[in-house]
Amino acid sequence: MGDSGTLADALRRGDRASLAALGAALIVPQRDNFVERPWGGAALQRHKRRAAAAAGDARRFGEAFEIAAFDADREAAQYPSRLRLADGSEISLAELLAEHGEEILGRRFIERYGRCFPLLPKTLNIRELLSVQGHPPGHTELYIIIDAEPGATLRLGFREDVDAAEMAAALKHGLTRQRELLASLGARLDTAL
Repeated sequence: MGDSGTLADALRRGDRASLAALGAALIVPQRDNFVERPWGGAALQRHKRRAAAAAGDARRFGEAFEIAAFDADREAAQYPSRLRLADGSEISLAELLAEHGEEILGRRFIERYGRCFPLLPKTLNIRELLSVQGHPPGHTELYIIIDAEPGATLRLGFREDVDAAEMAAALKHGLTRQRELLASLGARLDTAL
């Protein structure tokens, strides 16, 4: 590196010697990529052996993004995994893959998925009942339960049989009503939320 700044700066510039130094050990994202959620709690900090929140800190962490380096996913881009390098400088995993993805993940991987990590593994701390979670096709989820309080449940599907045609009609009606509401609010509504 010499006078060129930090190790992170050198990696951003594409310096191959810095990449070789980085590659001499495992690339491990920092363990505190916490995301606040209204249904979260404080267990993630304990689970990841992070210092307890300061007295009076009311933040509720519901998720920890374990590997986030996929700019096509809005949340992964908002909460990218960070790497602390040997000299104390930091670089996001997304930045590192953008510059050195082929060397780290391999040419065939990059040809197929791009210079990113197209999965978003998370650790969750769910303190309250969650809403219905729906994801677009291709966003498969996998759950590994690390710990659960007595009486905790994970529900999949519906409590009773549901008629598919009736469900589709109800969803279509609800979507129509949502669009009518949005139209009535006009420019006064920030639809980016």
